[in-house]
Amino acid sequence: MTLPEEGFIGEQRAVVDPQAIRAARRIVCGELGRSLAAEWLHVYETHATPGEYSPAPGPAGRRALRNLALSYLVEGRVEGAIELARRQLVQAGNMTEQQAALAALINSAATDKADILIRLAQEWQHEPC
Repeated sequence: MTLPEEGFIGEQRAVVDPQAIRAARRIVCGELGRSLAAEWLHVYETHATPGEYSPAPGPAGRRALRNLALSYLVEGRVEGAIELARRQLVQAGNMTEQQAALAALINSAATDKADILIRLAQEWQHEPC
C-alpha cells in the first residue's frame, strides 16, 4: 500500500533527478490521498490502538496502517487532515505515532512547522539521544 521510496526509484533510473522523483512521488501520493480520502479516513478512525503500548504484531500493524492512512490524508491535502496529525502528535501514547504525525506535518502545507519542532525539542530536550 506504500509507494516505492525515492531512493529505490532512483536506483531504477539510468539518470537520477531527485527533484523530479520527489515531485512525481508526491503527486501520486496526493492523488491517492484525495481520491481515496473516505477510505483512508475510515482506516484512520478504525485502527487506533487504545490502551498500553504493545510491540506485538497486531497492534504494530494497526499503528502502521493508521499512520499510512494519515500520511495519505495529509499529502492529499484532505480537509481536516492536518488537524488530525496535530491531534495525533499531542495525544500519541507512543513514539511511533508521534513520529508519524510529525513526519506528516513536516511534509505538509502546515504553516506552524517551526513552532511544532521547537515545542517538541523543548519537550524532549532532557532525554538522552
